Amino acid sequence: DNSNDVKKFFGGKQKEYFDNAVEKIKIYNKSQTFVLNKEVKDLVKQIQNIIENPKPYSDIYKLPNLINEFVNKFNQLLEAECKPIKETIESDYEEVKKELNKYEFKPELFDTFKNRFEHLLNRLNQTNNFQEAVAIKEESKRIKLNCFNEIAEEIEKRNIIEPPRSPEGMSKTPTGNGQKVKYKKIVNISIADIINGVKSIENEDDIKHVLDEIENK
Repeated sequence: DNSNDVKKFFGGKQKEYFDNAVEKIKIYNKSQTFVLNKEVKDLVKQIQNIIENPKPYSDIYKLPNLINEFVNKFNQLLEAECKPIKETIESDYEEVKKELNKYEFKPELFDTFKNRFEHLLNRLNQTNNFQEAVAIKEESKRIKLNCFNEIAEEIEKRNIIEPPRSPEGMSKTPTGNGQKVKYKKIVNISIADIINGVKSIENEDDIKHVLDEIENK
């Protein structure tokens, strides 16, 4: 009897199972482009067949196990995707710290820079979305670039005496006992802003093509 099925649906656990399944499909749909695993796709199809059925009542009991399997496999894939992204964020932060450690104004900027990267790591740990995870990796690069720009601005503002170093674009001139820096203006840029798309380097001609593209910017 259809009326009894409807009563059971709203009166017991069936609606909870159903709503949970709908929510998990929404999560999957946001990451669908990045999920190529056949087992996950098969589980999603089984769940969809139930929740899209006009009369799903006799199959709703299957949803808890299907959902558990989906969540386990989806999370495994997401963790694998996030691992190198986490390493990228940590590497970007280390680069910023290494640069900041060279200057006496480190205490003024350290907490701000640290909080930016910690916020990224927290978001990465909490996300259930592949697309967001990939975007966080790009955001980390942008944050690193911003931090380097802020350091360069602070150097220029203070006209400080720098520690011994010799990166490209710097010209040191001794003045008295200290090494007061006369430096060219440093502009930090991302290579992605110069080169369009993905480049395959297989020979010297490919290298020349990339260098020509950079020179013409």
